[in-house]
Amino acid sequence: EHEYRSWGRSWFNSVIQEYRAGEWTHQYWTKWIRAFIGHLPTLKERQEVLDQVAFYNFADVMLDGSRLPLSGNRDFDVQQARVKFDGLCTDLEPALIVVLSYRLWNHLPLHGKKGHDIGCFETWLYDFDTTDSLALSLPHPCSSAWRSADVHAALKNAIAR
Repeated sequence: EHEYRSWGRSWFNSVIQEYRAGEWTHQYWTKWIRAFIGHLPTLKERQEVLDQVAFYNFADVMLDGSRLPLSGNRDFDVQQARVKFDGLCTDLEPALIVVLSYRLWNHLPLHGKKGHDIGCFETWLYDFDTTDSLALSLPHPCSSAWRSADVHAALKNAIAR
C-alpha cells in the first residue's frame, strides 16, 4: 500500500506492464484473459489481449487487503468514480464494458437501463454520446463464483452482440 500511495496511478500502470512483459503472473490476470480467449494464454496472447483492451481501475484506490468492500475505504468517492467512468467511456466509446466484481457492479453510474441477462450474468445498457455500450457483470476472477467455462461463454456471447 505504501508503494501505491507514493507512486499513485503510475504504480497500477507499471504492474500491468510487468505482467504484460511476463515478469510476474497472478491468477486474477490470467483468469480474465483466459476467459476472453478460451484457454490459458501464452505470453504473446497475454500481450495481444492487453494491447486490445482498456483496463481501468474504477475505484482508483488501494484497499488494505483483498475482498474488502469499497464503501469502507475513506479514500473512495463513488460520485467521483462515476464521473471519471462516464468520461472515460465517452472518450473510448467501448462496445463492451466488462466489470470484474459484483461489488463494483453496484457502484457503477445509474443512468442507462437493464439489459438482457447473458446466462446467469446481469447486463446494463449505457448510451455514451455516439455509442451504446453493453456492460457485463462478472464475478471477481479470484472469487469462488468464477467459473471459467461460464464466463468464457458469456464473454463470447457479449462480444458477438
